[in-house]
Amino acid sequence: MSKVLFFIDDDEDFLYVLSRVANKLDFISEIQTAKHGKAALDTLLSLREAGKRLPDTMFVDLNMPVMDGFEFLERFKKLRETYNEFKKIVPIIMLTSSREDSDKKTALDMGIVENYVIKPAGIKNLENMLRDLVQ
Repeated sequence: MSKVLFFIDDDEDFLYVLSRVANKLDFISEIQTAKHGKAALDTLLSLREAGKRLPDTMFVDLNMPVMDGFEFLERFKKLRETYNEFKKIVPIIMLTSSREDSDKKTALDMGIVENYVIKPAGIKNLENMLRDLVQ
């Protein structure tokens, strides 16, 4: 079954390259995006209310305006307690440029982040990352 991926990231260039790569991969049917955590929460709630398909996998950036990745994840954890449908969104992957060990530890200690991945450089590396993490 094809996967729906949700990327929460404010880097438009990265999202553009990502969408180009994802369109070539047969196991991805749709890419959803949000530029910050608040927009992501709004999108998820709208999808749920409309009875539309929720993403299978979420990739969350750490440093974003309005609501960063950590705050988004804390709020998303609370949504999961309210709406069981959100528990089906797995894995949740922190995809960031931050190489700080403290950021990695904080993300993984949250209890819902399955993997902490440094944004790959280059199209081939991005494609390989998606194959490894999603397929």
